[in-house]
Formats: sequence, C-alpha cells, structure tokens
Amino acid sequence: MSFQELLARFVAAVEAGDGAALGRLFTADGVYHDTFYGEFEGPAAIQDMLENHFWRDAEAFRWDMHEPVEAGGVGYANWSFSYASRLPGVEGKRVVFKGMSRFRLEGDLIRRYDEVFD
Repeated sequence: MSFQELLARFVAAVEAGDGAALGRLFTADGVYHDTFYGEFEGPAAIQDMLENHFWRDAEAFRWDMHEPVEAGGVGYANWSFSYASRLPGVEGKRVVFKGMSRFRLEGDLIRRYDEVFD
C-alpha cells in the first residue's frame, strides 16, 4: 500500500469514527500520540481513543492531508483538521486548526504516529 493510500484509510477511519479500522492500520505495539488526549499503544487502545475520546467530545470530523511525502519508512503530511464540538457550552461550534504529522512506518502499517499543531 502506498503512503497516500494509508493516509486515505487513516482519514476515512477518523472521519467515520471507525476505531477498529484505525487500529488495523497500526502494528501490534503501534503508538498514536495525540496532542489533546496523550499516547495510546496497540490497536485496541487506539480504537478506544477514537471511539471514546474523539467522538465523545466532537463530531462531524474533517481531516484534509496536504503535501504527503514518505521515504525510508517515515512519512509526513501537513493538514487542516476540523470538527463540531460536543462539549457543554460550546456544542455545535466548529473548531479548525492546522498542523503536521509524522508517521513511522513498518511495512504497510504505522508503528508510531506523532503530530504538532498550532
């Protein structure tokens, strides 16, 4: 699978709230480091993060990846990310921000995901 195909599956899983699909993109000891919620290791923990953290606090996710590059088992992409909040007092408010991600790859799977954003 190409890096672009991996990104497409990654984004589709997040936008659909499909934690099992997101978890399947990671190695058995793969790590997703989320700037809001912290670090999650392994497909089951990553599934839980998406379904019980992301989708608990927000909905209507949109993640657009830009300028993806990959070489030597490391991929990068700039992105814009948005969602509608479910948090009390700001329900329905759209949140938008930009950042970049680094994917450490092992074959067709993600060994480690990290992000930075403003």
